[in-house]
Order: sequence, then structure tokens, then C-alpha cells
Amino acid sequence: MKRFLSPNRQKKLLETLIGLGVHVKIANEFVSVPDDMHEVDLVMKAHVLSVALCRKLNKMDEACKGLACLATIMAEGIDRGLGEDDFPMSLKAIKDDLRGRGMVQ
Repeated sequence: MKRFLSPNRQKKLLETLIGLGVHVKIANEFVSVPDDMHEVDLVMKAHVLSVALCRKLNKMDEACKGLACLATIMAEGIDRGLGEDDFPMSLKAIKDDLRGRGMVQ
């Protein structure tokens, strides 16, 4: 199965996650995002929601893991010429979180 992340990004994210204390087996699952836009958007949405929950629970170490995944996926998307409108579910989750914190209307 083709992966969304380039091999170089997969390797770097795997190293980052392991460095943050994620078990290798679980880290491998995080870097194995299928090259399917719907799946990528679902994964990004899950990371957004996870980071928001971790922030609310003041578990910033855990939030860093999700942020690393999210940033890596977003960087890959940018390199592919994709924009925020290509990820409607995760964009909505981000906007909902910002609205909940009173940061946007």
C-alpha cells in the first residue's frame, strides 16, 4: 500500500516519535498513513482532536506527539500543493477548537 508521507518524512517522524517515548510498534502505525485523501483527513482530524484534549488536560508531553504527526502530514501536503480546503474534516476540527477557546468567530 502506498503511503502519504515520503520515505524521508516517515523516517524522521518515526525517529521523533520514538524520541518522545512512543513504542516502535505504535510509532510505525502513526507514520503509515495511506495515500488516500479521505484517510489523511481523518488522521489529521484525529490528531487535532487529540491535541486539543491533551491541552485541556494539561498533558503537553502527549500533545507534542500529536503535533509532530500533524505538522509532518501538513508539510507533506504543502509539498504536494495541497491546501487547507483539501482537508475539510480536520479544518473544521481546528476551527471548532479555536471557536471553543474564543479565538475566532
